[in-house]
Amino acid sequence: MRLLIIICLLALELFGNPYTVIIDAGSTGTRANIFSSTKKVKLKAYCKDTGVGGIQKLADDYRSDYYLKPTLDCMKAKLFELGAKNPEQVPVGLMATGGLRLLSQENQDHVLALVVSYFQIMGFPKIKFEVLSGEKEGLFAWITVNYLAKTLGKPLGKTIGVLDMGGATTQIAFAPYEKPKEHGMEFEFAGIKYDLYVHSYKGLGQREVSKRVATPACFQRGLEHDLTVLRQVELGDKFHNDEPAAGNYHVCRRELAEHLFETCPTGQDCGLKDTYQPPLRGRFVAISAFAQLASHKVLNLKEFSPAALDEAGKVVCAYTWKEYQKIGNDKPRFLSTACYEAAYYSALLSGRPEVDSRHDGLGFAKDSNDLKALFQINDIEVSWALGAAVYWQTMNQ
Repeated sequence: MRLLIIICLLALELFGNPYTVIIDAGSTGTRANIFSSTKKVKLKAYCKDTGVGGIQKLADDYRSDYYLKPTLDCMKAKLFELGAKNPEQVPVGLMATGGLRLLSQENQDHVLALVVSYFQIMGFPKIKFEVLSGEKEGLFAWITVNYLAKTLGKPLGKTIGVLDMGGATTQIAFAPYEKPKEHGMEFEFAGIKYDLYVHSYKGLGQREVSKRVATPACFQRGLEHDLTVLRQVELGDKFHNDEPAAGNYHVCRRELAEHLFETCPTGQDCGLKDTYQPPLRGRFVAISAFAQLASHKVLNLKEFSPAALDEAGKVVCAYTWKEYQKIGNDKPRFLSTACYEAAYYSALLSGRPEVDSRHDGLGFAKDSNDLKALFQINDIEVSWALGAAVYWQTMNQ
């Protein structure tokens, strides 16, 4: 009951103004989303990730200006362009995700105090700060996808499931055939009650797995010499003289799967690491880092199935780092992990090659055509922030 009261109060505070700002403070960077607070929630302006890193770094680095000022300056400029009267009175909800969730409660409280104080000093007294649970982040992503696809408000079987890959965590959310026994969340929209399965895997985000689990086999030959890029992706201590980057897709995929997954016991429904997960249902959209990888033209991914990732991954891993930079179509920090990501995402989706995919990984068939990786739906960027805005507006009605 206390949690429901807090959510309702936050909804009332955020949606009592023509504009609302929701800041996505992720583990890799901070992005601001400015929404109109009318009957139909619309994204009016967006401030992209500035590339300086997530606010969790404020636990050890007190430079609030460095991590927050670029986003705040952009936010002010966008509100001015929109003609917002008294921009300082616009409610701001700063929602921190996986990067901050990995910190101790003491460090979370420390970062919270720094952020709130900084925004208030800079003229935004209506700042509200929340560390989102992984499950709430997954729920908001599910709402976003179905809101944009116009399937929100339709029966459960018409809705679309979501896979969201962040830097620190990964989420899965979908409407199963029956009410889930565990990891269930409820959401009501347009008179329809949705009983969803939502689960967040802490520590299985793209950046965390690359740092903790991926071996030199997962990175293209020659990457170990590019110290600038290695610092950007926090892999500076990954390679040693006796174990350089090898670019071996099969070895990389096998090592990742063996380290991360366990076979689901016979007769049980489960996802990763023996976690309860009901059977998958219907279509899915993969967003965030999944979509970033799928956008690489070199991979030429016509579909986002484990089999397609395996084929593309073998090709990409065979390039040297120098060769891949010349033909790649993205920033070096994104290109540098393409070999590893193809292997990781394939293993995550369908588990180990020798195990039935229905009982390993997240349960997607090797040749599944039920999954698409998307940055946008109907020309609007897919971000959990939109789902948060829809959620809070629904709570406020």
